[in-house]
Amino acid sequence: MSTQDAWPPVYYDFRRYGLSFHKMKTPRIEHLVELCDHYLECLKRYEDTFSPTRTRAQVAVRQTINVIRGIALRLISVSKTASLQNSEKSQADYELEVLQAADLPTDPERTPESMKQQLLDLETAYVLRLDTVASLKRRIAMLEESLDPAISKHLF
Repeated sequence: MSTQDAWPPVYYDFRRYGLSFHKMKTPRIEHLVELCDHYLECLKRYEDTFSPTRTRAQVAVRQTINVIRGIALRLISVSKTASLQNSEKSQADYELEVLQAADLPTDPERTPESMKQQLLDLETAYVLRLDTVASLKRRIAMLEESLDPAISKHLF
């Protein structure tokens, strides 16, 4: 396995008019964390293979990578909470806008007369549905009575 195969996937090409200018996805903070993990793993592999003792430079590089990784993780958590709060705020703003639109004094649907008419229409529709249900029950009973007595009613 060559060294090139061990590298993490490239998510962004920073060269002017490079691959990312046309094809690649935009970079995300999660990719930075993956890259830091990869470099920490490479550093550990190097230390295990080539140097039994750690040098100051290796310790400094490891600390720097850990600091960058920690900052990226904090950025991820903060951005998630911020996006959640942003969506909650936009939902609350939308609900407030709807409520304010419904409370306009010129809204024809909110006048007492129209609301009484809506209530009367709803009650009428409800009573009609109750009458329809009662009528259907009577029809079912009449059909059951008209069946041949030898046929079991439990089949229907």
